[in-house]
Amino acid sequence: MPPKRPAAGAANTQPPRKKQHVEKPKSLKASRKTLISTKKSADREEKAAPPKPKRKAPITSNVPLKNESDTDEDEGDEFDEMSEASDDDDEEIKDEDSMDEDGAETKPKKKKKVTPKTPAESHALQREKAKERRLARPNGEMIVEAKKHWELARQHNLSKEERQKHVNNLMENVKGKVKDVVTKHDASRVIQTLVKYGSQSQRNTVARELQGAYRDLIQSRYSRHLVLKLIRCCPTLRSEIFSEFHGHVIRLLLHRDATEIISSAFTDYASPQERNLLIRDFYGKEVALFDSETLKAGGLKAVMDDADETRKGRILSALKSSLTRIFDNPDKGAVGHPVVHRALWEYLQEVLRLPTPDEQVKARNEMFENCHELLAEMAHTKDGSRAVREFVAWGSAKDRKKILKTFKPHLERMCLDDQAQLVLFTCLDAIDDTKALVSTVVNDVVSLAPKLVLPPSSTDSTTDLASGRRSLFYLLLPRDPRYFTPALTRTIAETDAIVAQTSKKDAEVRKKEILAGASEGLLKFVTSEAEKLVRDPAGSLVATDVVLHAEGDRSSATKALLRPLVDSPFPSPSSTSHPIDLAHSSRLYKNLLQGGRFSQKSNSVVTVPSYSAIDFARSMLADVGKEKLLTMATEGGGAFVLTELVERFIQEGSGEEKKELKAWVGSKAATKKIEESSAKGKDALLSKVNELRSLV
Repeated sequence: MPPKRPAAGAANTQPPRKKQHVEKPKSLKASRKTLISTKKSADREEKAAPPKPKRKAPITSNVPLKNESDTDEDEGDEFDEMSEASDDDDEEIKDEDSMDEDGAETKPKKKKKVTPKTPAESHALQREKAKERRLARPNGEMIVEAKKHWELARQHNLSKEERQKHVNNLMENVKGKVKDVVTKHDASRVIQTLVKYGSQSQRNTVARELQGAYRDLIQSRYSRHLVLKLIRCCPTLRSEIFSEFHGHVIRLLLHRDATEIISSAFTDYASPQERNLLIRDFYGKEVALFDSETLKAGGLKAVMDDADETRKGRILSALKSSLTRIFDNPDKGAVGHPVVHRALWEYLQEVLRLPTPDEQVKARNEMFENCHELLAEMAHTKDGSRAVREFVAWGSAKDRKKILKTFKPHLERMCLDDQAQLVLFTCLDAIDDTKALVSTVVNDVVSLAPKLVLPPSSTDSTTDLASGRRSLFYLLLPRDPRYFTPALTRTIAETDAIVAQTSKKDAEVRKKEILAGASEGLLKFVTSEAEKLVRDPAGSLVATDVVLHAEGDRSSATKALLRPLVDSPFPSPSSTSHPIDLAHSSRLYKNLLQGGRFSQKSNSVVTVPSYSAIDFARSMLADVGKEKLLTMATEGGGAFVLTELVERFIQEGSGEEKKELKAWVGSKAATKKIEESSAKGKDALLSKVNELRSLV
């Protein structure tokens, strides 16, 4: 603070201060200028002179020196940090003349940095550094040695004895240290190979070493595959492995890496009793603590049978809470797992046992609101399909519209899946609003007909065309025994009693409306793909039933089916067989001439009233031609087809048509040609020709 001035009128007793000039010490300025100029000249000399290795740090620093094993990058970083600290603190720079000429008494010599001159040298240096880093890791030497045995043991061209030798060496190398290395990406593969090719005792040894760590291992992106392999290869230890998951199943299902392992263990390897124990976490801690034995033997139903109403409510509430937690996290991938579908199915079954209908409807609707957007992801498993069908059967008209909206983007996959297509069949049986059903589901299914019926150009083992064809047949002939087995029909009929309570429209009326909505698209499909359908065994079945049972104008479809007979020369000059020589193709034309299919039950042809077989016979006679039909009957496989054509004119043809037919096929030349041929079915054809002669 400035000195206080004396008060006014007071005498100034202090002598006046003289202005003194304080000069800064010139020595400091000079020393700094000298230091800067010296440093600049030293830099110039350093640039001109050959490069010398840098010191790690000034010798005046109190920071301890690093070992020579440290990397050059770390040394440079430390030196830079210390230099910056010296500049920031503005410390005095001491003269380096105090150091000895060699400067070696305070600092060890630094390892000269090797600069690679060629890419090959650079790669070799990188490999050397990588090797040093691997050896510096925990168990590094053991892992390197184990990988040498692994490279030998995993080769495919080894004999059993030679492979076992390498596996034994590998086992000796990793024994006692499996748990330490199994979470590493390279060592985990080594242990997997040991489990794959090792003996059962070696597999069990590895499994026992990992006891107590399985819950953590399935949460690792590398070791989780080993756990699944141990579950598959060590059946005697599965129960012990599964027991480590108890109490954590829901959390593991919501884990990115563990969810697939829990699902595979439940679906592929667990016994019914083990499945009951794996799923018990959904029921709450009370069931896990007090009802494990009952649950293991009889499942949730046995537990609920022994519980009072209050306890039943607690268990059902815990099950609902667990499922809601799964459905609230669809991005975790657990929604599509069978263990979740089993829990949902059991919940819906227990809802049916609630005391009053109002409680049942409330509990079911609450669960539906939680998961209705996810139903398409649950339709591909047995329990999931049953649960979704239960929602469809019990749902209101508004609920069913929500379900159809959810299914629309996934119809192709649902049509090709054995379980998911059952959900579509239930929708076709239950939904009263057939107009919305046709526009939302039926038309889309019909548009997928080429993918559902005809084999793809490339081999695709994942495509089940039998399931795809059933999806189309259910539009034409729902539950027809030719395409739906008794077991499958019983499964579809499980919801019939519920649909009878919740749907108002008559079942036969609904079937006719669905058929009317699908007919136009199916006939267009047959017309556009006739050549492929005629030559494909399964496609010929679809084409036959579409022409027989679809409503509307069939003329375009029938003419398209006859086109292969017209356009293909007979006999065929190439290796490709003529359609009339293919058993399934000739059967198609025979069935269309009969007006229906032969029934072994009634030992007669069951005709379709809405189909006109005589019109097809007239089109065949006009389009194919008489001479070609006779040639195909006597020299190819068309004898039975021509027999049915003659039979159709005998039954439904006019008098003029019969006379014209007799003049052609009943002539002496035609009869002689038939008698002299060796075609299969010529006796049946001659019989019909003689019958025609007797009538006209």
